[in-house]
Amino acid sequence: MSTLILILKHPLAVIFAIISGLVFGQYFPQLSISLEFLSSVYINLLKVVTLPLMISAVIFSISRLFGDGNAKQLLARFLLVFSIFLPLTIAITLIVGLLFQPGGGSGSENQNSLGLLVEETSSEPIESMKLFGNNIEEATLSFAEILLDIVPSNIFSAMAEGKALSVLIFALFFGSALGSVSATLKGTLTSAVEGVYRTCLMFTSWLIVPLPLALFAAVSSQIGKTGFGPFVVMGDFLWTLLVASLVILLLSVVVVWRRSQQTFLSVIEAIQLPVSVALATRSSVASMPSMIEGLHRLKFSKFEAELLVPLSVSLARIGPTVFYIIATMFISELYGRPIEFGELILVGLACFLAGMASAGASGIVALSIVSIACGFLGLPFEAALILFIA
Repeated sequence: MSTLILILKHPLAVIFAIISGLVFGQYFPQLSISLEFLSSVYINLLKVVTLPLMISAVIFSISRLFGDGNAKQLLARFLLVFSIFLPLTIAITLIVGLLFQPGGGSGSENQNSLGLLVEETSSEPIESMKLFGNNIEEATLSFAEILLDIVPSNIFSAMAEGKALSVLIFALFFGSALGSVSATLKGTLTSAVEGVYRTCLMFTSWLIVPLPLALFAAVSSQIGKTGFGPFVVMGDFLWTLLVASLVILLLSVVVVWRRSQQTFLSVIEAIQLPVSVALATRSSVASMPSMIEGLHRLKFSKFEAELLVPLSVSLARIGPTVFYIIATMFISELYGRPIEFGELILVGLACFLAGMASAGASGIVALSIVSIACGFLGLPFEAALILFIA
């Protein structure tokens, strides 16, 4: 049994699941579609643990950070890296997007294919959802309205509605307050929060074992329903997203390599599992246990890793920010709406907000959050959203 678990947790198992799912979905579409429920069950299990893990991790990390003697130093280092790396990530993504033009390079033939894909996938009449053109209605969404929406008035209501960003803001303030009270008062509550956090970590690590099977079901059912058409039609977008992600990933690996003072091969081996889990589940929260383990293998302090990994996953939403920037540029180019230089900064900030709002979200909900950035530019996104869903 232990050998089977090791095989299923190996990064090559994820690659094999993707390749076999592509082949199986192409040649056995009906059978593949019938397996879709397996991936849906797996995603539901991930969603069940995501929000409790995020809340408990942030409260636990912040409270321990305030209780540690090196709190100011650790917090200063985190904020320094956050303030440098996040703008750098946004700048790299914007540059890659301008160079590769994820939507502007689409010729009339490709635009027709995109329109047909929307028509085939959408349940609405295609006349009510114009994918191309310059008739863009201005959005009324303002920054004040967004701010009012993300600051929770009722934490239980926010949790029930899945407002992850509102819940995250509450967790940040609650963890800061908990870390500031005396040790005798916070002892029991801190232990309870730590118990929830470690239980959620253990539950998440268990979910890595059936990941290849769930991934096989997800990939094969997707190919069985749509074929390879959406991947071909969305080629410009996917290629731009891939290049931006690889540049940022390479930069991150180099930073970890230099800071760890280990061999480059050791760093690659340590990040294999967390990267594989993140790619397969599209959830950085699911990668947290393997991230902490990988950092510990690279001789980083496990105490600091357990403090900073949850904060980084919850606050430094690099992956979603990159996706939303490329998606916004894709939509703007489809509609022939050029983005001025000054608006690029607005797009970056709006997509960072969107990335924060996507914490704990998945599927259509996570995709629809691109409306935050599109709203600032007055871009409709409903028809383009169908392309991303497909």
